[in-house]
Amino acid sequence: MHDSWQREFERFRSLGNADRASPEIRVWSLSKMRLHHPLDLIMFHHSLEHFLDHPALLKHIERMLAPQGVILVRQPVSNGLAFHRYGRYWFQLDAPRHAVIHSVKSMEWLLRECGMRIKKIIWDSNEQQFWASEPYGRDIPLFAEHSYFCNPQGSLFSADQIKQWKKEAADLNRIGQGDQAAFYIGKDSLGFSPGPCESV
Repeated sequence: MHDSWQREFERFRSLGNADRASPEIRVWSLSKMRLHHPLDLIMFHHSLEHFLDHPALLKHIERMLAPQGVILVRQPVSNGLAFHRYGRYWFQLDAPRHAVIHSVKSMEWLLRECGMRIKKIIWDSNEQQFWASEPYGRDIPLFAEHSYFCNPQGSLFSADQIKQWKKEAADLNRIGQGDQAAFYIGKDSLGFSPGPCESV
């Protein structure tokens, strides 16, 4: 699994920092983008946490969004059970790659500062919050040969343990205590308020 990930990373990095295109991927700097019309949907799939200056970024994104448009942000969330259970061993901390990890409250505050609000939250965490965090507390890296990520059959965890963690993750999603979620965001002028929590 590590080799496959490394190949994809090297392929993406080969595009360089300049605006370049490939048949599959187009890369732009946000500051250089010139839109002829506003966007109806803007998505951050586990990417927002890699940016440093969230207020500046989201103010820029808000200006790109159509009046009825939606921003979808999928990201780790720091107020879930996993962070409280594992602390510095919670795998979603992922320092230094993850620069900022929000709680629901900090997202509400940030978006208010940027003229936006949360429309809906869907909790979508899974069993990885457990099987990836547990080994860190035992000094086992994610890419170790006997980690669950690289070698499920040869790892520390039984199939029954993984099944139990899947159930726990689903239960946490239902009560809004998972370790990651999808935030549906709109402009504040729409009068959005946080909708009911949902889970997958």
